[in-house]
Amino acid sequence: VSTTAPAWEETLCMFVQDDINDELQLSVLQNDVAMGRHIIDDAIGKYVFGVRQLIDHNKLWSGWITLHETKQGKVRLTLKYEELPSAVVEAQAVEEEWDHGLG
Repeated sequence: VSTTAPAWEETLCMFVQDDINDELQLSVLQNDVAMGRHIIDDAIGKYVFGVRQLIDHNKLWSGWITLHETKQGKVRLTLKYEELPSAVVEAQAVEEEWDHGLG
């Protein structure tokens, strides 16, 4: 269904390696489907948000962002920064070792 006011209501979790320099990039794409087949996703716009900027906002930010590289478009976004408990960090390190063939 095509609409000019889509609602995604998505929740995502990402690991940050460098909370000073890392950035989050939100890319909004149009999912093109013709005759029941996926064709290509057209870029609608994007927005880049620095992790440090989020931490400076008491680790929580919510508001409307204007997409870049588009004629017009705004998205309501809520971001929350949480530090992981050490057990989760250790589990992530083990997973990375396996991914790199060290385990």
